[in-house]
Amino acid sequence: MNQFGKDYEAVRRLIDENKYLKEDGNDTLEGIYNHTVSANARKTVAIYFDEDGKRKKMSYRRFGELTRNIAARLSTLFKGLEEGPIALKMRNSENWPILFYAIAMNGREVLLVDSRLKKDNAANLIRQAGAKAVLANEVDPYEVKSLRMNEITSARPDPDFVPHFANKVIFASSGTTGDAKLIEMTGHNLAYQIISSSNLPEENCHIVCRGRCNNLAMIPFHHIFGFVAVFLWYTYYGETIVYPSTTSIRDVMYAIRKGPATHIYNVPMFWDGVAQTLERTISLKGGKIKEMFDKMIASGIGEISKKEAGFAGSSLFRNIIKNKAFGTKVIWCISGGGAVSKKTLRLINGLGYPLSNGYGMTELGVVCVEKRPDPKSRLEGSIGTLFEGFEAKIRDGKEEGELLIKSPTIHESEIIGGKRIPTPLEDGYFATGDIAAISEGKYLFIKGRLKDTIIDTNGENVYPDEIEDYFRGLPHVKNVACFGLERDGREKICLALETDNASEEGAIDKIKAAFEEINASLPSEKKVDLPYIYRHSLPISGSMKVKRFALRDELAAGSREFIPLYETENAGEKGDFWAGFDESEVKGTLLAVRKIFASNLQLLEEKVGYGDIWDRDLGGDSMSYVAMVSDLNDHFHIEIPTELYGKIGTVNDFAKEVLILTGKGPREGANS
Repeated sequence: MNQFGKDYEAVRRLIDENKYLKEDGNDTLEGIYNHTVSANARKTVAIYFDEDGKRKKMSYRRFGELTRNIAARLSTLFKGLEEGPIALKMRNSENWPILFYAIAMNGREVLLVDSRLKKDNAANLIRQAGAKAVLANEVDPYEVKSLRMNEITSARPDPDFVPHFANKVIFASSGTTGDAKLIEMTGHNLAYQIISSSNLPEENCHIVCRGRCNNLAMIPFHHIFGFVAVFLWYTYYGETIVYPSTTSIRDVMYAIRKGPATHIYNVPMFWDGVAQTLERTISLKGGKIKEMFDKMIASGIGEISKKEAGFAGSSLFRNIIKNKAFGTKVIWCISGGGAVSKKTLRLINGLGYPLSNGYGMTELGVVCVEKRPDPKSRLEGSIGTLFEGFEAKIRDGKEEGELLIKSPTIHESEIIGGKRIPTPLEDGYFATGDIAAISEGKYLFIKGRLKDTIIDTNGENVYPDEIEDYFRGLPHVKNVACFGLERDGREKICLALETDNASEEGAIDKIKAAFEEINASLPSEKKVDLPYIYRHSLPISGSMKVKRFALRDELAAGSREFIPLYETENAGEKGDFWAGFDESEVKGTLLAVRKIFASNLQLLEEKVGYGDIWDRDLGGDSMSYVAMVSDLNDHFHIEIPTELYGKIGTVNDFAKEVLILTGKGPREGANS
């Protein structure tokens, strides 16, 4: 008898009943669609919410009818178009799968484009893929035929339309400017993504589970993780996708609770953010609640017994905390698309939401996930064992090195700079560019990206993912990015910190103290050489990872976005700007004015440069400008002339005016 008992029997039966794709000729996009609709007609494919927040449902039967109807309307709209792909640039919604299959049903390859992508970047992808039209809810048209949802639904259905499925999907792998890399997957590749899940019940009966699975559609479906692990898998097995109305925290939490969502899959940035927010919220509650919370987490992952945890280890207390987060219906969570911190794994799993690490690439699809039900196993940070049909090895047979993967899911071809080329393989293996190690002959651990690796003075590899993991829990820090930069003849370890906008007294000192404590504990080759506060949000790629190379190039070019953590007390304007002023008066006034700027902008003081302009650099508006000037007047007991409003906008400007108005201007005879 399998360890999961009746759960195993139910999940095994579900998967065995869906072997359609293994039969000859069915491993196509058409085969996936036909089985998805016909085998699940009476089940619910989508839960979504109207403008009033009312929960709505769509059956698979209705989904099939709508897809056929929209395909017929698109057939009318596509008449006269040259042969070629059609771009789909829409956010996740109950309509996205309908549009996707309707395009394919018209014999057109589907180019999946990030709905958030700027128009110029999207146009570049469309051009390089050779797409002939784009489906996008945007006002400004593209060079190719542009169709909005209301235009599609109001078009006349083609009475002669007959479905004739295309069998390819194009994903954007990297680059949206210049020569982009586009990945072309066939129906065979995608069918094997589903077939590869055949071994799931042997290790896990929660990812596909007994009873209903309601998977939250938060990962964009243009992303391989969202496309395969949320959309493709779960609809094929007749499960339900829950669509938030928007991606706002309010609407996402509403959808999780009202869906209710049983499965939440997202990128590490999301999970790290959830963990940090929860930890900070609990810390604000005070000592006793914090102590109980820590005991609950420890008991949840088996570090202490429920008896040792006392009431904190009870289901009642755990559910009280869960209801402050995702509620009590969540069965399984997966983090994919990068490294999730062990601290986050510990907290989310300890809370009672099983969170495991997964791994995949646009070029390969979803490769593996940590499936073990034991929470301690999930805390190791493994990406688990391979799905069925995948093979892995480390280059040159080393214990640690570049990961090579062989699988029927490997993409058929690539489009680079508009030119289609075969997939580069090495004896059937795809070189991932990721550094990995294999434990016990089957459990995979990702160390980092080959191209991101920092080489220390002793020739040892330093992995940015590992360094970032150490510093993710810093107070007031929302996100971190580690990268190498050549300085003084060696590659130095740089750390960029994206902070929250806390303007509380001593916030920067807390960051420094926590940073110093962690950095001091690290071996010399892993110590951060150059820590910075980054003024704005760290740049994020379409695959929802921090753009390390972009940060490196910015810093090398001397960008003002980087504020050295230990050189924040700059002296304001240089040269003749302060000629004739008393140096100590200038310094004190600059600090006081900067403090008032920061308070009104709700920023860390250190994010306010003395030469930063109120609106352009700091994001202030006219209302907050007036409030700031009023605070300066009150603080210094002065009246800044209204004719200067809007003409001066930096800390330097206002500090100089304050000194003049308080009689501390330049000494007699000095240049001003």
